[in-house]
Amino acid sequence: MDFIPVSISAVIIDERHDRHFIHLMNRETWDLLPIGIGFAEATAINRALQGETFPRPLTHDLLTQLLVKTECNCVAIRITDEENGTYFAEIELEDNSQEVSRTILLDARPSDAIALAVRVGIFTIDVRTDLMP
Repeated sequence: MDFIPVSISAVIIDERHDRHFIHLMNRETWDLLPIGIGFAEATAINRALQGETFPRPLTHDLLTQLLVKTECNCVAIRITDEENGTYFAEIELEDNSQEVSRTILLDARPSDAIALAVRVGIFTIDVRTDLMP
């Protein structure tokens, strides 16, 4: 499987029509891949991109803390598939808690994977080549 590196181009929050999207952009061709996401996830991604912090951890902040405490690093986010307009993602973790590190792959919604990624400093997302327009 071949992947294309993309970056977050925009987070669209349309409360009036209750439609929310994240636009991923191919940095070479400027092609956009819009992915529909929920309001909570759109808000979480947008707030993380703007550097907002809260007195208590939100869900994706909690996941970030869990990675740190268990000595895991988030090393990649991939958009791996699409079925009937629903996209699928994969989070690649590196577990460094043992003498020999190991790779862990987690199935995830793209919105959750991206919300985690922006919190841990991953701003490049890999999209399966044939999913890009």
